[in-house]
Amino acid sequence: MTRIDKRHVVVGKVPNIFIARTEKIREVGYDKNIRMIDHNEFFYRAAGRLVSVLDEKAYIYHYHNQFDAHYNQFRNDYLGDLKYIQIKHSRRKKQ
Repeated sequence: MTRIDKRHVVVGKVPNIFIARTEKIREVGYDKNIRMIDHNEFFYRAAGRLVSVLDEKAYIYHYHNQFDAHYNQFRNDYLGDLKYIQIKHSRRKKQ
């Protein structure tokens, strides 16, 4: 939460929308095996490589109907991703 100027604060992970330099994103890489919570795992791996800054005055409003069963069957389908991430990162620690 280091303040850079009046509008920007350094954060560990930004919301789902972000802008970055292509070469920096390539350094971190993208894991196509993670579908639902890929942004969490991406920023975990990006720590120390990318500086994430939040502009407190910029907002994007994303609305979904919490009672839409069809939408929620995909939105809440993240347990497979969690298991994959646990295995992936436990292997990395052993190496």
